[in-house]
Amino acid sequence: MQHRATTDEILRTIQAVMKELFDLDADQVHPGARLIEDLDLDSIDAIDLAAKMEEATGRAFDEASLRSLRTIQDVIATLQSALAEESPRERIPA
Repeated sequence: MQHRATTDEILRTIQAVMKELFDLDADQVHPGARLIEDLDLDSIDAIDLAAKMEEATGRAFDEASLRSLRTIQDVIATLQSALAEESPRERIPA
């Protein structure tokens, strides 16, 4: 995923991951979709999703932020926040 990905790009990435991991159609995976109630994810699914998020951003997410994820919009916001943070490599002058 690009460093300055747009909300739509992030959503498309999440839709692709949700298709790959859970065989969910893109139309099911929209910002208002609730992870448990609407998409039928369980705690093991959440771990798989978190691993993919960490892989996509190169950042580890703390348990508290992962537990706060309730909707696809929450996932989008968490990814946007992670991608907006400056990585240590970016702070080193060339």
